[in-house]
Amino acid sequence: MESLQAPARRSTGRSFREFVIATSVVCAMLATAGFILAREFGFPAAVAVPVVAAFIWQAILYCCAVSRWTRAKVQTALGPKRLAGLLIAASVAPYCIYSLPTGLFSATATLQLALLCSLVALPYAIWKPPEARLGWQDGLVVCALAFPMISGLSTLFRDIYQGFEPP
Repeated sequence: MESLQAPARRSTGRSFREFVIATSVVCAMLATAGFILAREFGFPAAVAVPVVAAFIWQAILYCCAVSRWTRAKVQTALGPKRLAGLLIAASVAPYCIYSLPTGLFSATATLQLALLCSLVALPYAIWKPPEARLGWQDGLVVCALAFPMISGLSTLFRDIYQGFEPP
């Protein structure tokens, strides 16, 4: 019986270690790229640091989402409704991380972003998505977030993230 339990412990430790290493590498690469670009385009540190910090925060969230082990731990610990609330807060956090120190914060933009994130998180909290494949909730995320930004049909993200025009 002991021999059956030992691999599970090693597997859990290994999964967590792999997650931490992969996430650290992604964050280090983002920080390096962000500071190189900020220097090349002449962004002051007062702008570059919060913007890079916001990108790193978002990268950590994405790493958690794509790590099966981490996602399962968080889902089990929080449950669907608390997880949805945490996702909404965590999705608004990058905006606050960059906008507060740069003086670009807007309560209206924060509310718009929170409402958008709520609309995206709500279906995950109410209806459980399939575990082995993409669900209709994932399609909703693409339609609500990516399509308007890529297509140019909506200025919502430009309206929310004002004051910073990328090079």
